[in-house]
Amino acid sequence: MRRDEERYERLEGEPDPEDFEPGPPRKPKKKRRGLFRVIAVLMAGMLVFQSAYYLIDTFRLDAWSFLTASYQLSKQEDVQQWQEAVTKIQAVENGESSFGTGFFVEDASVFITNYHVVEGADSVAVETEEGNLAEAAVEAVDTQGDLAVVTLKEQWKGGGVTLADTSASADPDVIVIGNPLGFSDVANRGDIIEREDDRLVLDAPVFNGSSGSPVLTEAGEVAGVVFASSSQQGKRYGLAVPVERVHELIAQSEND
Repeated sequence: MRRDEERYERLEGEPDPEDFEPGPPRKPKKKRRGLFRVIAVLMAGMLVFQSAYYLIDTFRLDAWSFLTASYQLSKQEDVQQWQEAVTKIQAVENGESSFGTGFFVEDASVFITNYHVVEGADSVAVETEEGNLAEAAVEAVDTQGDLAVVTLKEQWKGGGVTLADTSASADPDVIVIGNPLGFSDVANRGDIIEREDDRLVLDAPVFNGSSGSPVLTEAGEVAGVVFASSSQQGKRYGLAVPVERVHELIAQSEND
């Protein structure tokens, strides 16, 4: 009896199961917060990947190489004079900005760049010597030759470069000046390794932002205008429009 009494006493204080009333059903855990976290992590990962890709593209070994070469070449007085004629051009389309390179010719009244740099742009501006953007207008284009004549709506205080009469007689040793990969006034040596009717093939460092760069002879005359690059067997080559087409487009703009 003692064991039964002990057992009874031990259970006597327990509530009767019938005294329990079922509470409200438990709400399922919300998964939205976790989903948002996953999306945020994925977006952050994409941004990191894009940033890493840009840094790799910008600071790869060949980029460092052409910057080092440009630093040495830019110490020459004649190169410094040619650099004064070269600047950046901004094209804005649907609120999106893109940049290319262009250069002023001789008396600085004519600015040359690539057609694809300004194609479809709602507005165009040229970077001044002070680093400001000055309003400009497209006067004439050569869609097949990928060239454009642009006029600045204020006076250009820098200099201009001279156009060679023809690219056929130009010395193969050239200097390309442009604004590749976001850098400014980058000057590098190169060679014209092939001449065709519609283009010059250059063994010279050409990257994004080089479009519109003048290809200068050792005498400082423009033999062509960079418009693209191509890669063959892992090596990058520059492509340039011969200066003859530049002469034709300037003449067309003056006659219109």
